[in-house]
Order: sequence, then structure tokens, then C-alpha cells
Amino acid sequence: MLLHEIAHCMTSDAASERTHAHRPRFVGVFMNLLCDLIPTFDLDELKRTATAAGVEFNFGGPIL
Repeated sequence: MLLHEIAHCMTSDAASERTHAHRPRFVGVFMNLLCDLIPTFDLDELKRTATAAGVEFNFGGPIL
């Protein structure tokens, strides 16, 4: 849950209230955090399962 909230902090701008909420850019940031910090998580597997479940993700472009 902590990494989920960190991903929100990384994809939100408190001053302007701009946010990626749970849209594709947030999901991409969250997936990267999971894989960078938890050795048993595999990015290719997360991408595969997210695609199979119809979850959109985006790793490109600015975070905000």
C-alpha cells in the first residue's frame, strides 16, 4: 500500500491539483516502483498480466 501512495505522490501536483489518479501513467510508475523495490516482482510479468486484465499502463512521457 505504501508504494501505491508513493506512486500517487510522484504523479500528482498538490499546488495545481493535477493528477494521474489511477490512469495509465500512474499504473506505469506504480509497476516500476514495485519491480525496482521488490526483487520477486518482474516487469514483463506485470505488463503481461495487466494487459490480460485490460489494465492500461504507460511508461513514457512526463510524470506530470
